[in-house]
Amino acid sequence: MKLFKLEGIDYYGKRSDELAKESGFQSEALLTCMKSDIEAWNFKEISRKDEIISLPSGEEIILDTLKIPSYNTDGSRKYLIVLGRDVTIRKKALEHLKQIEKRYALTQRAGGIASWEWDMEKHTLSWAENLEQVLGDADLFKDVQFSGLVEYVHPDDRFAFLLKMLRVIRDSGDYDFDIRIYDANHSVKWVKLTGHMYFDELKGKWLLLGIVYDITERKNQVRDIIQAKMKAEESDRLKSTFLATMSHELRTPLNAVIGFSDLIIENTNLDSDTKEFVRLIHNNGQHLLNLIEDIFDLSLIESNQVKIYNAQFDLVHVLQELAEIIPVELSKFNKTDKIEFKNELPDKQIVLNSDASRITQIISNLLKNAIKFTLDGFVKLGLRELGDDIVIYVEDSGIGISEEKQEIIFEIFRQGEESLTRQFGGAGLGLSLSHNLAELLGGKLWVESVEGKGSVFYFKIARYKNGFKKTVNQKETKVQAVDWSDKYVLIAEDESSNYELLMYILRPTRIRIKRVTNGNDAITEVLNKECPDLILMDIKMPELNGFEATKSIKEVYPDLPIIAQTAFAISGDREEALSMGCDEYISKPIKKNDLLELMKKYLS
Repeated sequence: MKLFKLEGIDYYGKRSDELAKESGFQSEALLTCMKSDIEAWNFKEISRKDEIISLPSGEEIILDTLKIPSYNTDGSRKYLIVLGRDVTIRKKALEHLKQIEKRYALTQRAGGIASWEWDMEKHTLSWAENLEQVLGDADLFKDVQFSGLVEYVHPDDRFAFLLKMLRVIRDSGDYDFDIRIYDANHSVKWVKLTGHMYFDELKGKWLLLGIVYDITERKNQVRDIIQAKMKAEESDRLKSTFLATMSHELRTPLNAVIGFSDLIIENTNLDSDTKEFVRLIHNNGQHLLNLIEDIFDLSLIESNQVKIYNAQFDLVHVLQELAEIIPVELSKFNKTDKIEFKNELPDKQIVLNSDASRITQIISNLLKNAIKFTLDGFVKLGLRELGDDIVIYVEDSGIGISEEKQEIIFEIFRQGEESLTRQFGGAGLGLSLSHNLAELLGGKLWVESVEGKGSVFYFKIARYKNGFKKTVNQKETKVQAVDWSDKYVLIAEDESSNYELLMYILRPTRIRIKRVTNGNDAITEVLNKECPDLILMDIKMPELNGFEATKSIKEVYPDLPIIAQTAFAISGDREEALSMGCDEYISKPIKKNDLLELMKKYLS
């Protein structure tokens, strides 16, 4: 009565249509109920249905109604028992849940995801409707019990699958893993299984809920990326091997050309023409060596294989050593009388923590360029201190560089002079290499130039702020004559020209020499015959390389000095040689004074 606003109205004995007139409420509400009343009377059976009633506010309520008709013995209507309850909230909640399920199903279909549930009491599986989208055939898996599902798992993944699922059941926890399965076409697919185990209080049982989705494409992409990475790494490895091999093959003949020409030049009995010929051979051999080294360094930079080895050193000392070779460079270009070299380096110690050999390489390139492109005038080398930075400069009064070419000269193979009738040689590698090395050192290289008047190249690098802990090397002096007649050196060298060069270099020292041509013979000579005072160990040799031979010898004679001598000479070779047990390292072409100075450390 309260629902239809009939409180205080004499409703006894009145029909529904009469009550509708008495009520101020909408007659449609009573008429809705009257329809189901009529159905109950006409069908003479109990009627139960939901009845939607519109309220004056415009809202609707849902009534779950049960109507039981009662008749007299003569079949006439007696009364109608009506029971009802408001189920609006429950019905709307169910409708909302259906909408969520629809959206969830759409999301699953869009993402290629299928859900499943395992009843752990009945050992049965129930699947989402879009199972076919993931596995190819919904009927194939719908009637499969959990134990039967294992048959569709790839044999290599079955044990791991069972183990993971048993752990989930034991711990009542979550799971997330990838496995391979066979789909309806017996094709292998990668799928991801994720979900958790929970206790359904309404059903009173444990259920395992999860989703499965196809990740085959993603796995294939990952596989392709890994294969591409491996291919790239293999390509880098082959490139490194190629560079090392080419370095060895090119340096080996140059070792003989430069080394023997050095020895010939020292001979004072030669006539002037012969000395000039030998000087040309030596200088061009050295030029070819420098070109080879630039090409290798650029290749290493492009493949990110250049290693920087930082250490404390006195920058001024390093630059002074470079300044001392300027007269030699001027004589190579026949410019001794045409160019004045101005050394503007300070008479003080400036400490850097960087790679001294790379800085030497950069400044050496700049000085050689300055000499090459200056016909007459001057070349300067100096530095300035700017706060926490040091700026090294190389200035010349040469041909200069036009403004539009001042950027491209740092690009590989580019030069300020590129015409077919160019006056100056060069491959266009030095500045590009120096620019890249400057950046690797954390510095900056740039140029200021006026065409026809000259150029100034600047190299800026940070100074070392802490105290200097290492002793500065003293000025290199020419090795004095030595007498090693009581000493014995073993030379492990398979190339005859390289051995002959070493023999001629060492002959004046009167040292006793013995040669072996592979690593195995070196080990046999040292361990089974006579232990030498020093070993000159080539790295690339047949049967057993120099590194392996060194390791074996050092196990028995750890204090026996071994100097690695190699034609590989790629960045990092010295560090590798020292890490393998060698005491010192010298690269080919071997310079007489450098070799004797190294040997003197251990023999004198």
